[in-house]
Amino acid sequence: MEVSVVSNTPESLLLAEEIVRGIEDSSMAIDRALLKSTRLARLIRDDSAGEWLKKEREGYGKADRDTQRFQAMKRQYVDARYDIYGSAIVVAREADSFRVQLASLRIPDVSGDWANKVNADAHNAIAQTRASLLRHEKVLASVEQEIHGYVVQVLHAASFGIQSSKLFDAARAEIDGLLVRIDPDIPEKLDFAMQGLIDGAPEAISAGMNSLRRLLVTFADIVFPSTSAERSNPSGGQPIKLGEANYLNRVKAFIDDNCSSDSRRTRLKQELSNINARLSSGVHDEVTLTEAKFLLLNCYILCGEIVQMRSTLVESSPASPLA
Repeated sequence: MEVSVVSNTPESLLLAEEIVRGIEDSSMAIDRALLKSTRLARLIRDDSAGEWLKKEREGYGKADRDTQRFQAMKRQYVDARYDIYGSAIVVAREADSFRVQLASLRIPDVSGDWANKVNADAHNAIAQTRASLLRHEKVLASVEQEIHGYVVQVLHAASFGIQSSKLFDAARAEIDGLLVRIDPDIPEKLDFAMQGLIDGAPEAISAGMNSLRRLLVTFADIVFPSTSAERSNPSGGQPIKLGEANYLNRVKAFIDDNCSSDSRRTRLKQELSNINARLSSGVHDEVTLTEAKFLLLNCYILCGEIVQMRSTLVESSPASPLA
């Protein structure tokens, strides 16, 4: 089953570990596994898994016979008389009943005219009970396997989500610290732009893109203030201007001055150009709300990485270059 993790919490991670452990050491009955898995699906807001688990708790209807889930749980047979619609909990109880019946059935020690028929009937009863038990055990094994596979996926996703959240929080603390040192207002401006995108107002995209572009201009003014000087063009074209309107060139000049790696320098400058191009498109309603959010995050991380290249940052005013 494909996992759709909308929300990760330490509680979901602990619950997933408990379910997997209980299934693997056979200490958790199917009814408890179903209830706990249902709670897990609710915690991570996985509605698809919740719907399937509800079927396994409450049973299937005739309309479910040809569904992929019904078939995957080994409930469908060519002869529809053998189809199993009961919940996994009912199936487990019926399986226990079949085991008791099977243990009590014996081939009678009889002789006489009726011996053959009595023996045949006994053999048939044993065979039918064993076949019924086997069908129920297949359902239970399939359900347990599906639960285990699902919860293991949730476990991995939850673990990754928690670790990545810690990684992002650590990176954010570092980036905020760097940006605050060059302009205390930058993190607040980013938060303001993001809040507008989260609210999802129709004008949020255009406003957000405008805010980010102004932020890039401010960022350029701080890391590389405008100058009448020009730089030679490595491609042999017109000299690179570094005036007030050439904010992108100025940030790239800062990258050139502070990045020792050719490949990293190329990557950063390309990412900067790509983000700036999409910011311009966003003003003209060519950017979706989802892309706008990612652009903001990319811009935030990129600015942090660019500033971080400077081995020593000194306090500076918005009108002064970084020394």
